[in-house]
Amino acid sequence: MADPSFPFHHESSALAHAPVEQVFAFLDDPKALAAHMGKSSMMMLGSCMSINVDAGGGRVIGSNRMGFELTRDSASSLVRVFIDYSLPIKPPGSWLGYLLGAVYARWCTRQMVMGAARHFT
Repeated sequence: MADPSFPFHHESSALAHAPVEQVFAFLDDPKALAAHMGKSSMMMLGSCMSINVDAGGGRVIGSNRMGFELTRDSASSLVRVFIDYSLPIKPPGSWLGYLLGAVYARWCTRQMVMGAARHFT
């Protein structure tokens, strides 16, 4: 059942050519998972982000929920990354979220699964 506090959802999938245990270790590192945001891109409006994590390794998330699921596929792993989120309440964040939230969520999940797939090629 969907959580009403996160009414929006997007997910992407890709095949990583490695066992589930190796793919999990890679994706469980927030710096590896968010590597796509460390590079300048149009989706980041030409900017990039520096990833610093807390003592918990960055595994505490605020107004969104993100996760991944791994399924064995012979010697490979099917990687599914999802994001559940809500939009900001106040403008201009609410307007931008309405216009671009789904596009950004699709880009992020796609970058994460493709990053894992590339890492294990």
